[in-house]
Amino acid sequence: MKGSISTAIIVACVALLLSASAEAGLVDFYFTMAPNADQVAGAEVDSDGVGAGWLRLTTQTNTIEWSIVYSALTGAPTMAHFHGPAEPGENAGPQVTLDHTTNPIIGSTVITDEQETQLVNNLWYVNIHTEAYPAGEIRGQLVRVVPEPATAALLAGGALILLRTRHRRR
Repeated sequence: MKGSISTAIIVACVALLLSASAEAGLVDFYFTMAPNADQVAGAEVDSDGVGAGWLRLTTQTNTIEWSIVYSALTGAPTMAHFHGPAEPGENAGPQVTLDHTTNPIIGSTVITDEQETQLVNNLWYVNIHTEAYPAGEIRGQLVRVVPEPATAALLAGGALILLRTRHRRR
């Protein structure tokens, strides 16, 4: 009887975790930025500039929020954007203009359903432009973080292993 109650509690917790993450509708992305040929398509860039950041998409409202840090650029940023749709190494037009006057660059906005589809398929990149490199000095492709249900599934698997081990000891 105790084993079936423990099993029911674990199953209920896993179901709660799965439903909470699905209901939350949050999708996270990360990116690193560098001035290399793989990132800045068709451009020779001689810079020590680097950057990194994250973006979070709330799917119910198509709201994105982001935080980006950068350093060692050849000069002050003149522009910064999220671009897409584009695979790594390809160029695309700006989708969202960023406030490039601060470091870190922090903001949020609402995007269209089409932009959301591009974003979740890893077809956006961030580009910071400078006077020396008007096409972009540093760039990074946004990469989707493993969805939370995968973590819940791992927890469920671990819980089942623990239950099975515990059951065998009896």
